[in-house]
Amino acid sequence: MISGECLKSLTLPLRYPPRSFVYFIYTAAKPIVGILISTLILVFWLGSLIFLLPIDLTERSGWWLPASILGRTFIHTGLFIVAHDAMHGNLFPSNRQINDWMGSISIRLYALLPYRKSCLSHWSHHQSPGQASDPDFHDGTHTHLLSWYVKFMGGYLNIQQNLVLVVGMSLIFHTLRLVFIFLQLICCCFGYYRSF
Repeated sequence: MISGECLKSLTLPLRYPPRSFVYFIYTAAKPIVGILISTLILVFWLGSLIFLLPIDLTERSGWWLPASILGRTFIHTGLFIVAHDAMHGNLFPSNRQINDWMGSISIRLYALLPYRKSCLSHWSHHQSPGQASDPDFHDGTHTHLLSWYVKFMGGYLNIQQNLVLVVGMSLIFHTLRLVFIFLQLICCCFGYYRSF
């Protein structure tokens, strides 16, 4: 457990000389840094999706597939980090509505998770870390990876939400594939075909 003094030292603001240029930039940008970074992550996530989805990676050189998976995994993890920071009110501290809106978008894009339920589970995690009431707690009895994962996700999602997750992700994936196949057909019909 972190002591009060240790926690206080971790949350102290950075100190710059009051008349320095860095201090001016720091104080001017501090209120919007979280929202700018989270917007950038959302733009990269959407941009990489639009760029990579129509590409037939089997026709590309061997490095495309691992690089694409690594890049998308990195950006996708960023979505969860944005949602996590929003749960703590750190994205846009001066406007809770914008903060929660960005968190909700991020967690829905991450895994179709409901923001409010995720907040409640996350707060219960912080209220009792490492105890049986902590949704992230490993009880030691679920030693197989699959049984642990089912128990872990059960702390965050009920059966209906799991169904929404599985069906929703499948629908999104197949809909996007059909959209890009349709776009390629249109391009072929009009004589413009580009091998993505």
